[in-house]
Amino acid sequence: QGINAEYGVQHKKKTKQTMAEDAKAAKILADIEKGKNLKHVEETHDKSAPLIDPGVHVKKVDRTGFLDEVSKPHDLKHAETQDKAAPHIEKDVHVKKVDRTGFLKEVEKGKDNIKHDS
Repeated sequence: QGINAEYGVQHKKKTKQTMAEDAKAAKILADIEKGKNLKHVEETHDKSAPLIDPGVHVKKVDRTGFLDEVSKPHDLKHAETQDKAAPHIEKDVHVKKVDRTGFLKEVEKGKDNIKHDS
């Protein structure tokens, strides 16, 4: 390895493996630059549209009656529910708050001053 004094750039010596990789990359780039002749296409088959049989007809549904009924006020019965989405924490479990002010002050001073517990 050597350092170029003018630019301060460090260069690695090329090994057989890196030279082989460079040659492989150069061949790939040359193939890309050379290009490829493609066949001309006369007919295209666009299959991106949904396939719907010719005998299928879509009807428009009149929902005005349904929407009118839903929008009117209704008398609803009270329903008892049990919300199981909340976490179940037993009554004798207590969560302790951790005071990190001392640690954070050490971090602000700098990483060299942090004391590690082993």
